[in-house]
Amino acid sequence: MNSSELFVARSTKPALELISLATMAPELARRNLRSLLLVDPNYFGKITSNSFKAVLRIQQDTMYESIGYVGYSPCLEQLQATIHISESTGYSDADCISKEYARFYLSYDGGLSWLDQGLSSITVCNMRGPKPLQETLSVGLSPALTLCFLERMPIVRTILSWNAPPPADTPDWIPVWGDVLNAQIRREQTEELSMHPGFDCWLKPETGCSAC
Repeated sequence: MNSSELFVARSTKPALELISLATMAPELARRNLRSLLLVDPNYFGKITSNSFKAVLRIQQDTMYESIGYVGYSPCLEQLQATIHISESTGYSDADCISKEYARFYLSYDGGLSWLDQGLSSITVCNMRGPKPLQETLSVGLSPALTLCFLERMPIVRTILSWNAPPPADTPDWIPVWGDVLNAQIRREQTEELSMHPGFDCWLKPETGCSAC
């Protein structure tokens, strides 16, 4: 019997199983929980992701996936995020595969309010070889919003989440596995990136694109 056959049935005592996982070493608990949810996302029934955060102390765990870069392509009119896939396993099991989701937000008032720009996703699976692997997720902007974007240079927030799509219009949502990054695009025509207190990074618009 393989591992996928062991965990298909939904747990009848999910709370006790979470407690059991909590007694393991953190790394072992994370791997076991990912394996259970990979085969059946509803394995723990009505227990929410908040329970994983409370019992297992798992919140914004970037061991498996993280955001490497967030930027804006004016010629493609897209917000783009490059993500890093850091492990060789933990993404697929037997016939089960999983997804990485990224939801993008814009703020024109310094982070007081956020406009949801949509969700993007890619399929991921276990893969041997050098790590990290890089993948790109993107969402398009409307022409009207693109003009506003270039005039006012908003803050971009990207929420990356493994196998659980970030809910719409919830900019403060924190993934169990994934990452959150705030970036502000700047106009300076320089190739250098500089850090700024209060933001993960400051980025400038791309200055060239073969698609233009």
